[in-house]
This record gives sequence, C-alpha cells and structure tokens, in this order.
Amino acid sequence: MAAMNELVAYCFADGAIGFGANVPDGTIELVRGPAELLRQRLDIVARHAYRSDLLLVPGMPEGKDQRSKHIALTEWINWCARCEQHFEGDKLTWNRAAKVFHD
Repeated sequence: MAAMNELVAYCFADGAIGFGANVPDGTIELVRGPAELLRQRLDIVARHAYRSDLLLVPGMPEGKDQRSKHIALTEWINWCARCEQHFEGDKLTWNRAAKVFHD
C-alpha cells in the first residue's frame, strides 16, 4: 500500500496512464513517489492525448502487438529512470522490472 503522500502511476494495455494509491488488477506499475512531484514529472515526460487531458506512455498506443507495446513501455521507463538520476532532491522510483501484458 502507498504511503499517505505517495502516489502510484500505472498504465493500461493501450498505454493510458492512471494514478492512485494502489495498482489496479490488469495494469502495470510505472512509477511511485511523492504525489505532486510524480504528477509534475509525468506531465513532462508522458505523451498528452489529442483533445483530452489523458496521459499516455509514448509508443504504446501505436504498438501492433504485445511485444511492440512492451518494448515501448520498457524503453520509456528506462529513459525516465535515467533522467531521474539528474534531478536533485526527492526522487521517483521507476518500475524497471515492468512485465508485458498477457492476452
């Protein structure tokens, strides 16, 4: 369970990003950390859906199969985790062990 000020971001198979205290069944955890920091960073690194406030994992909506979606997910998480090392102060914890969705 997440700490009081901690937030978890997760994604669905289509790449849509959600936020909550826990990771719902059928989703993959992306990152966790202080709520305000997490939302600020994801607003920068995630793709913004056209005509909505929805955030997406870049490359996942375009994936033609589970393998290509998994590649997009892991490459993006790894890129975000590498970028995180350059920030000072509070850090986010990126899920570098994310596993592919199953059909």
